[in-house]
Amino acid sequence: MSVTTPILAGYPSATSWRTPIRIRRRWPISSVRTDIPAERGALHVRNNARAYQATGIQSVLTTNFDTGELSHELELSARYHQDEEDRFQQDDRYQMVNGRMILTSAGAPGSQSNRLNEAKAWAFFARDTIEAGPFTFVPGLRYESINLDQTNWGSADPGRNGPTTAKQSYVDVFIPGLSATWSATDEVLLVAGVHRGFASPAPGSDVDPETSWNYESGVKYDSDGWRAGAIGFINSYSNLLGTCTASTGGNCTIGDQFEGGEVSVKGIELTVGRTFGSIDSNGFEVPVTLAYTYTNARFRSSFESDYDLWGEVTAGDELPYTPQNQITVGVGLEMERARLNTLINWVDVARAMAGSGPIAESDRVDSRILVDLSAEIDLSPNMKLYGVAQNLFNKTYNAGFSPSGARPGAPLTVMAGIRSRF
Repeated sequence: MSVTTPILAGYPSATSWRTPIRIRRRWPISSVRTDIPAERGALHVRNNARAYQATGIQSVLTTNFDTGELSHELELSARYHQDEEDRFQQDDRYQMVNGRMILTSAGAPGSQSNRLNEAKAWAFFARDTIEAGPFTFVPGLRYESINLDQTNWGSADPGRNGPTTAKQSYVDVFIPGLSATWSATDEVLLVAGVHRGFASPAPGSDVDPETSWNYESGVKYDSDGWRAGAIGFINSYSNLLGTCTASTGGNCTIGDQFEGGEVSVKGIELTVGRTFGSIDSNGFEVPVTLAYTYTNARFRSSFESDYDLWGEVTAGDELPYTPQNQITVGVGLEMERARLNTLINWVDVARAMAGSGPIAESDRVDSRILVDLSAEIDLSPNMKLYGVAQNLFNKTYNAGFSPSGARPGAPLTVMAGIRSRF
């Protein structure tokens, strides 16, 4: 459940880096059998009955003024936000018969989760865009005050008539940031920034907030149809949080949060692109882009965690589900009334649990290459026919081990439709 307010434009997201949780029991994809009938009630399926509500109001005031040779665009904002998450869930039991799920017994409503989480937040921010010749500076500051409440009726009170277990907590935080650019030439732009990262704990959680300092700097180039960039980044976490969810893990209670201590995530992103041809001159153009990202993510403290994804961690261990290398290549064909784009994505091997050294086969998430294809045709100025094919060659690959063993990636998925704009 989100409890933070919208992020300042140009700020990194306050939503923290997240990795899924996993359980230690695994099976290789090749060992899964579908022709063996399961025992009666052997398959437990969570009925994730839940309701969400989010309301709020925000005001923004923008003004422009000069101070000497400096020009300013000052933005001030105040926001009140309220979130609510109501869980009333149970586990139903099924038997697998000839590949079909047959319900054998329905769980009691509220027997797995019967609680209400609430968050109320006030947020204020100020940001000033300052221009001085070829330089632009953007300092900003956000303040948040968040009240977190959890009411738990327990599995024995589906009518919510009896006593409750209530937890309350309060978060108060200042989040500063600063970015700067320098137009060294008409073609070269130097960029840099430092921002404070923050993620609030969930209602009912006993962990400290997630905090970090995020740094980036680099150069961008744009000339004669060529575009290129090189950006280095460092995200230094003083307290990384991991969250247990139904879709990503077991051996934990949904909503539980775990502290991962100090973490360093650093790397570099390289991009290059060019558009060949011209619709006006040739009747078509071919945009080509290439992006490469290197990421080194490691724990900087040793600890033992009940969060099954982490387990026993030694300082220097790599974070799970964080491939070191990724490459994306895009090639398109654009005409006056039609567009065709191909996206090729390669993801490096990754480990499924925190660790270092060679990756054990049972913890290895193999590298993969996926191809996506999209097309669009203008039927009229306000209407477009589109189609998308994801995983074009229907590649079978292991996307992870969470939860309950090897998890296959999405197969070939084809979508088509019509977009209208009025």
